[in-house]
Amino acid sequence: MGRLRHKPLAGDELRRKAEAVFAARPTAAPQDGAATVALLHELSVHQIELELQNEQLQQAQLELEASRDSYAALYDNAPVAYLTIDREGAIVRCNLLAGELLGADRSRLLGLKLTSLMTQDDADVFHLKRMALLRGARKQTCEVDLRGPDGRTFRARLDGVADTVTAAGFRCNVGLIDMSELRGAQADLQASEARFRLIAENVQDVFYLRELGGVISYVSPAFERIWGRPAAQLAGKPEGWLDTVEPEDREQVNEAWKRLGAGVSISDAYRIRQPDGTLRWVESRGFPILGDDGVVRAGVGVVRDVTHERMLEQALRHAQKMEAVGTLASGVAHNLRNVLQAILNCLEVIRVMLASGEPVVAMLDRATTATKRGAVLIDQLMTFARKQEAVGLLPVRLDDVLCEAMGLIKPLVTDAITLALDAGAPDAVVLAHPVQLEQILLNLAANARDAMPRGGTLTITSTEVVLDEPAAKPRGLSPGPHLVVTVKDTGQGMDAETKARMFEPFFTTKDIGRGTGLGLSTVFALVQQFGGAVEVDSAPEAGTTFRIYLPALRGARG
Repeated sequence: MGRLRHKPLAGDELRRKAEAVFAARPTAAPQDGAATVALLHELSVHQIELELQNEQLQQAQLELEASRDSYAALYDNAPVAYLTIDREGAIVRCNLLAGELLGADRSRLLGLKLTSLMTQDDADVFHLKRMALLRGARKQTCEVDLRGPDGRTFRARLDGVADTVTAAGFRCNVGLIDMSELRGAQADLQASEARFRLIAENVQDVFYLRELGGVISYVSPAFERIWGRPAAQLAGKPEGWLDTVEPEDREQVNEAWKRLGAGVSISDAYRIRQPDGTLRWVESRGFPILGDDGVVRAGVGVVRDVTHERMLEQALRHAQKMEAVGTLASGVAHNLRNVLQAILNCLEVIRVMLASGEPVVAMLDRATTATKRGAVLIDQLMTFARKQEAVGLLPVRLDDVLCEAMGLIKPLVTDAITLALDAGAPDAVVLAHPVQLEQILLNLAANARDAMPRGGTLTITSTEVVLDEPAAKPRGLSPGPHLVVTVKDTGQGMDAETKARMFEPFFTTKDIGRGTGLGLSTVFALVQQFGGAVEVDSAPEAGTTFRIYLPALRGARG
């Protein structure tokens, strides 16, 4: 509101100005005495004072009207909605914007109780705020839903102050969000959240939001599937995520997160450990979130389980290595076979030329035996290196081969080892080579003997089984009847690392000179040539069990 430009004259100042005006006016000489002169002077000065005061009142009225007009213009056209409420809560004045927001001509709003445009709950809140202002509070604020006479509803913020000038009650400013816009924004937000939720809950990767302090404030449901842990374990714990990382990889992950906090995108792979001890590989990519000022506010990322890909990569590298070893072994074995055959021929000729009683004959026999053992090793190398399909396979009654092999196995093991045979498939027939079947059994028996230096039990059994699709597929077999040869010992067993490498050519845990590392690789290669599969159960100090699955041509149930 404007201020008065002229300040009213005080009593002394008014008297001085009136005296000055009187002195300047021409007056007739008084005919009476001094008393009359004094009275005339006083009346004249007082009249002048009244004239001056009237002029001041007229000027003040003009200024007041001008100020009121200015105030009204400002009030009516203000960019903020204004309402003036009396002590009973009725609207006594409102500006243009308030009428526009309420969807009514101002004349229709005057006299209405403001609470009549609210819900009962909002009206109760507004009443408490209004009473607080009337009791002397400086300012009160509340948010309510206002519904105009046209039925349109919007959310409004009411900022109220006491009106001490007119004593009419109080004035409030209405700052609002249009509900139509708000509802549209809320609908868009809900649709956006629904789309994100649909993606986050169905994509197999993990989405996460990491605050600068290290707390994971959001993680998608895939976390529980990959980590095998409830996401609640991360709540409020900056170290929660890092604790799941394999200790050897934690420093790498920590350094990556430092780079993310510095505003650098990251991409790395590391290992995590599930609660049951399972190790999994994950690939993580992270991106910094910057504020308007360019400062990093948080980090967002996606983590993918790449365990299967890692296993395939390892299998590919192993296959490539085995192919190279096989090619080398095939060439070496072929040449050595020719050399050993020539040595055997020479030894046989010398043996014929010498008399049987000569001492050198025993040495020749030992040389011949050693050469033949070398030939067996060459055959194992050739079996491992052979890439073509096996030829010369015959229908073989499995239990007959097992019984004949026992005569070869018994002298192979020590007296401290108890040997047991349970041939449970007398009519079952497989397509194989009997000598190579014996070679499989001898190699497994030799391994079992070395695993039981203090004695134990070696049990060989045969059984018939019918594998359905779920049982056959993981073993790489076709559904149908199979024969299972089980070779079980009570020896030292194998740890996980040894078990993972046991079929690798030339891998051995035996002392130098005691093992070639080709025994189990030969077993594996022969069983594959027969169209079968090998399954192994082993643990330290818990013995080892080999199960050899061979497709059955016919059997008791065939």
